[in-house]
Amino acid sequence: MKKYGYLTTKIGLIEIIVVAEQVVKVSFVNTRQVAKDSSNIAVVNCLKQLAIYFDKKLSDFNLPIALKWTPFQELVWSKTCTIQFGTNLNYQELAQKIGYPKASMAVGSALSKNPLAIIRHIP
Repeated sequence: MKKYGYLTTKIGLIEIIVVAEQVVKVSFVNTRQVAKDSSNIAVVNCLKQLAIYFDKKLSDFNLPIALKWTPFQELVWSKTCTIQFGTNLNYQELAQKIGYPKASMAVGSALSKNPLAIIRHIP
C-alpha cells in the first residue's frame, strides 16, 4: 500500500511516496492530493531529511530507496551522486565522465526518469 507525505518548500510542494517502507518517489507537484496518511515512519523520516536539506544542513540523504534501474541509468545516477554538492554539469560533461562521450541525450533521458527529484542517493 502506498503511503504519502507532503512538504511545502520555497520552491514548491513536494510529494513523497513510500511503498513497503521504501521511498519510491519524491517529486514536485502542483496540488496536494486527497489527504493521505503521512504518519508512516519512512514518510516521516524522508520529510525530516528534506526539511534539513532545505535548511542547508544536509546534502546526502540516508533513506531506504526502492528503484528499478537499468544498468545505464544506474551508471548515470551513480556518477551524478559523485558530483560535488552545489556544482553544475551539463549532459555532455556527464556523458564524458561515464565513458560515453556521445551519449549526452541518453544521459538526459536517464536523468529525466529519476523519480527522486532532489534526493542524492548512491545506489
